[in-house]
Formats: sequence, C-alpha cells, structure tokens
Amino acid sequence: MSVFNNSDCDTYWILLRNACMPHRISHLLLGVVYHPPSVSHSPLYEHIIQVLDVTSRQHPCLGIIIAGDFNQYPNSWWSSYPLSQIVKVKTRGESVLDKVFTNIKHWFNLPSLHPAFGNSDHETILVTPLESPPALGSFYKTVRYRAGGQNGRAMLYQAINNLNWTPLLNLTSCEDVVNCFYNTVLPLLDHFMPWVERAQYTTEKPWVSNHFRQLIKWRQQALEQGQLLQYKRLHNKTTSVARSLRKRFYKSQVERLHQSDPRSWCKHTISFLNLNTSSKQLNPANLHIFFKR
Repeated sequence: MSVFNNSDCDTYWILLRNACMPHRISHLLLGVVYHPPSVSHSPLYEHIIQVLDVTSRQHPCLGIIIAGDFNQYPNSWWSSYPLSQIVKVKTRGESVLDKVFTNIKHWFNLPSLHPAFGNSDHETILVTPLESPPALGSFYKTVRYRAGGQNGRAMLYQAINNLNWTPLLNLTSCEDVVNCFYNTVLPLLDHFMPWVERAQYTTEKPWVSNHFRQLIKWRQQALEQGQLLQYKRLHNKTTSVARSLRKRFYKSQVERLHQSDPRSWCKHTISFLNLNTSSKQLNPANLHIFFKR
C-alpha cells in the first residue's frame, strides 16, 4: 500500500491478510485519515475512492475500516459505496469529528467514549469486535433433491426404454394419456432416483458437493486434533477440489447464460464472486482474479 501512502492527503493504509480469515472476508483494508478543517473535500474523496477501487478489484471479498479525524467531512459521500459511519457519540464539543467508516459494521460493538489522549482536545473512541459476528440473513434450510446420481439415471433410462407403451398409444383422451404417462413414469423415478432431504446453509455456494463438505469436516478435525501433516494435506486437497468445482459449475450452469440470458448470467456471476449486489462491482478483473486462485 506504499503507493497510496505517498499521496498529498494525510492518510495511511494497511492491507491485512491473516492465515485464518472469516468466511466472507479475504483481506482487511485499514485506513487512517486526517482531514484538516476549511479544506476542500474533493481531493480526499477522490483519493479514498481510488484506494478502494484498486484494492477491491484485486481482492473482491474485502473488509474496509477507515478511521480518523474527518472534521466536517459529510457522511453521505460514502453511502453509495457503501460504507457506514458507526460513531454516534460527540467527540469534540457538540460535534462528531472523529469517525469510523466500514462495510462490516455488524462485526463490532457500539463505539465507546473515553477521555482525551495526551494534549488532544478530542475524546478517544474505542471500537471493539464482537466475539461472534452474526451471520446476517443466513440460516439452515431443508433442501429436497433426487438422489441416484449417474447410475440412477442410467437405470431409469433402461427401465423406461424397456416399457411397453402400446396401452398409452391406444388411449384417445388427452387427459387419459397424461395420467397414464405420469402413473407409469413417476413410480420408476421414485424407485431409481428417490427424494432425499438435507440441511443446507442459505449462504452456501451452489457448487458445493457432499464430497467437498466431507473434506472440510476431515480437515477441521485434523486441525483440532493437532495432526498438522494431515491438516496440510487435506487443506491442499480442499483448495484443489474447490477450484475444480467452481470451474465445472461455471461452465455447466453460468457460462451458457451469457448468450441466452445475460441478466441471469450477471446475477449468478455476482453471487459467484461473493460481491455486494448493491455495488455491482462486476468487471473482467474480478473474474480473472477469481478463477486464477
């Protein structure tokens, strides 16, 4: 981030990447800002937007925290990005001059006010993280699907192919034909490809398979038991399988929509990249970086 720290604005930027990051965040961008009073807001706004745009293109799943003395800088300028200002208490006299802007406000407790530090005439703001950030809009739901896989489909095809369709062809009523067809095919479908129910998290990606879930479970068990060699082996395996599943799902379910249904293609791709749908940050750089991982 050194290229941004050399600007004319009084800012300092740090990009953090821990070995174990939360599910929705790959990197954390921290910015410290001092905006002098009676100075134009535009240069600072353009500088921060440049930093956010460049960093977000490189890391689509980016957590953002920008804190500092903004003086009279208007909060509304960040609402379209979107960033929320979480400091609501007065920090100097009757004004809120020290602010914290973030796109992960639900990860933190309400900011607390403390005495000024040193010779400063501004109160000190302390922002602490929650022990367990809430998973907003996420819950387990029951999903029904037909089991059987490729083998079940092959056996169903063989059974239907061996059926005698003469009674159906001899029927004269359209309603009787439909009823006969469904009464013949549905029992075979239920036999070779029965309905199965399982719990699925609402934020789970559509390309996740049962095998991938089991790999993650084994990986976490190895980590908890201190089996580091086994954990590293399973970690590499899950990374490889995830990359393969993403590419396979994209080619089979998303890529074909680009010509036939551009709107659905855009919707699926935004979900695929884990982007905020309100910001519409969909561009070729995101696609390239995502499938390069």
